[in-house]
Amino acid sequence: MLKSLIISYLRNLLRNYKSTLINILGLVVSLTCGLVIFTKIYYELSFDKYHTNAENTFRIIRQTKGLGLGLEAGEFEYRNAVYGAFPGTIKDEIPELENVIPVYPQGGLLVGVPDESNANDTELFKLENQRAVFTTPSYFDVFDFKTKGFEWIYGAPSSSLSEPFSVVLSEQLATRFFGDENPVGKTLEIFDRPFSISGLVTDVPANSDFPFQMYISNSSLERMFPGMSNDWGGLGGQECFVLLKNPSQKDLIEHKISEIHAQHVSKEIAENRVFKLQPLGDIHYDTRFTNYNNRIISKDTIVTLGFIGLFLLIMACANYANLSLARSKYRAREVGVRKIMGGKRWHLVFQFFGESVVLTTFSILFALLLSKLAILFLYNLFGIPQNFAPPFNFITVLVLLAFVILVSLLSSGYPSLLLSASRPVDLVKSGFEISQKGVATFTKSMVIVQFTISLLMIIGTISLYRQYRFLLNSDMGFDKVAVFNVPIPTNDETLMKRFRSALMENPSIEDVSFTNSHPAQDAGNFNDISTFSNRNSITLTAHRAVADTSYLETYGLHLVAGENFKLRDSSRSIIINEELAKQFNFTSPVDALGKEVRTYFDGGNRRYTVCGVVKDYHYESFHNKIRPAFIIQKLNRSRVAGIRMVTDNNAGSSNFNQIRNVLAYTENTWRSIFQNEYYEYEFVEDRIASNYASEENASDLINLFAIITIIISCLGIFGLALYSSEKRSKEIGIRKINGAKISEVMIMLNKDLVKWVIIAFLISSPIAFYVMHKWLENFAYKTNLSWWIFVAAGILVLAIALLTVSWQSWRAATKNPVEALRYE
Repeated sequence: MLKSLIISYLRNLLRNYKSTLINILGLVVSLTCGLVIFTKIYYELSFDKYHTNAENTFRIIRQTKGLGLGLEAGEFEYRNAVYGAFPGTIKDEIPELENVIPVYPQGGLLVGVPDESNANDTELFKLENQRAVFTTPSYFDVFDFKTKGFEWIYGAPSSSLSEPFSVVLSEQLATRFFGDENPVGKTLEIFDRPFSISGLVTDVPANSDFPFQMYISNSSLERMFPGMSNDWGGLGGQECFVLLKNPSQKDLIEHKISEIHAQHVSKEIAENRVFKLQPLGDIHYDTRFTNYNNRIISKDTIVTLGFIGLFLLIMACANYANLSLARSKYRAREVGVRKIMGGKRWHLVFQFFGESVVLTTFSILFALLLSKLAILFLYNLFGIPQNFAPPFNFITVLVLLAFVILVSLLSSGYPSLLLSASRPVDLVKSGFEISQKGVATFTKSMVIVQFTISLLMIIGTISLYRQYRFLLNSDMGFDKVAVFNVPIPTNDETLMKRFRSALMENPSIEDVSFTNSHPAQDAGNFNDISTFSNRNSITLTAHRAVADTSYLETYGLHLVAGENFKLRDSSRSIIINEELAKQFNFTSPVDALGKEVRTYFDGGNRRYTVCGVVKDYHYESFHNKIRPAFIIQKLNRSRVAGIRMVTDNNAGSSNFNQIRNVLAYTENTWRSIFQNEYYEYEFVEDRIASNYASEENASDLINLFAIITIIISCLGIFGLALYSSEKRSKEIGIRKINGAKISEVMIMLNKDLVKWVIIAFLISSPIAFYVMHKWLENFAYKTNLSWWIFVAAGILVLAIALLTVSWQSWRAATKNPVEALRYE
């Protein structure tokens, strides 16, 4: 019996090789996408679940309303950072906390590795992103990476980070610095200070939001920045994690934190700024906050990916079923003979099911290989490490087996039941056709579903691309073209002025400014700032930039009132933006001039006089509304030099040569003044693009899946066209004998397709509008969902569908009618 089935199946494969290839292609493509999506989902859901105390670990986050943030009623500003005094205070005053871990990540940290053979020679390295962190020994008690092979090669957490100016390296970073040498006992230069390497640990796994490679003793901070542990004014980059003795006491601890906070800040701040506990397991999925990986994926996105994979699978199964129905009359005699010879219905159903199992098994094996290759070569697009794979165990085998059975049932169930239910005498007739009403309903429904999914993907693709271009091309309130930044590795004002003077000698350089962060770089510098307005004290939270007198001209910020900083007597002058003036209840920008404000800076609460008001500009991404900001002058706090080039929009290729020459001149000048330091440059427009990397990645992914969806849809409607043309072959022959033209026959065959696209359009449009509208709500500034997007998607799908079936329709319309009617 089994041998007979296998022989029969192979014979059918060879006889119907076209439909077999289409089925295999559709299944392989959809299964490959499904496996990649499954790997992506598994990877994203595995982050930091393996720590021993993961369920009891929380991050302290803050929610702020009011304070001039420009929020609507019920809206909050969400941030991670806490005051410098926060960790130590709650550790001493809240006994329900088992452990408190301060975490102060350092982005782009410069590290000097001295040459042991030459004390005057130091090689500089830059740690990209947030790969270094100030923390305490208890960090490793909470984040132990259990089951992930994390261990101490040299040293121990209790001793290696206990002393100031001590540092622990990961294996990867130690190899980068010292090769195969044991790094313990060696010295690194960080923040122009010597740090001793006291420990070595293995690398953390890829699926962690704590990808640190360098751990610096937290006690070093107090030595470097005296008073930081008592600071209740500034909110910089320090964060705080806590380990609860009992997670059920979360509300009690939050209440105690509120009471402690109220004791150290003004009443207004205490009422508007609330600190909450965020579970460790939510960090990777909560888009309101940032993390140290700089990549967060919402659970809505994960669910959406799951639905995309499911839709692709359903479409492929529908194609299989449609093609099986299209070829049913060629297998009717075989089924009829088997029933006449005593074959029972379940035997026939099992035969079709067995054929589908073999085809699905072959497809899934091929898809496993293709998915691995896809991840290997497109890992950046999918956001999956090349070497990551879900565990292959008994459960995985059971899941794959269940998957094969499910796909086989979906693919073969309906056609096999219809054929096996037919009478043997009908099956052996030469003109047998399945005429049940359910067949037409099934095939039409499947094609409408496919068109609906295709339209959803195309509308999503166009909408994402338009928003991405809007983000890149919109006016930011400052100039982003022909402006680039280089680091300033010193606070020596003499060297800075020498560097600026040398650059200004180049006629292709228009201006140079020194600042702690340029307008496109949200460095997380937020300060409380207050003033008296109408006899009332107003305290707000605002973004702080430290700059010089050339800042406005270099970056193209526009004064709407007052004047710029002056070279002299600017130490107590401050420039604010329009939003800050508005939140301070000044009647106009002019009214703000001369007003006194107070803010915490340089270790004290200082008074400043407003000398100018600049037009609002986007110092954050378009996800956030423009909020209060101010600029103060302090040259020795600068960390970046902004350089504005002279450009000619009509110069063409000569602009490229000019930019290349300016970059070379700047580097040579920089290296001659700041010797043995780390040099790099970054254009402002490149930084802006990097702020929207996740949107770009999402757009690319949707583009890919949209193309795949269209391909599978085309296979489906090709199967339907094949089925329709074969079913109506005699009707076409009669019409042609009666004088019907080829064009009339093609219109007859394709008119239903147009109707189905219209139905799919009516179904998909409101769904797409709702989904994209909800997605665009993540942006404070966004493009519109124009009507033409939906119309263009509908026309595109219709055109693709007609092109796909027109060849089959043309073949049917030009076929000799005698061939269709010769048995009549």
